[in-house]
Amino acid sequence: MVISMLETKNVDKDYAFYLTADLREYAGKWIATVDEKVIAFGGRADEVMKEAERKCPDKVIALSRVPTDDLLIL
Repeated sequence: MVISMLETKNVDKDYAFYLTADLREYAGKWIATVDEKVIAFGGRADEVMKEAERKCPDKVIALSRVPTDDLLIL
């Protein structure tokens, strides 16, 4: 899949949303975001992506795992 510059900006907005939003309710889960909204979540990335693609087939989807409080990144 080729991503256009416009789609890249949408992914950047979703990444900024991921960094700034309060996502504690999704801790330890995978989330799919589109247009700065969580559209699907769950324990398996493949299932979350499949649900997100079903809901938003014409959108670029950002898939991320929300860390738990005990995760330490150095």
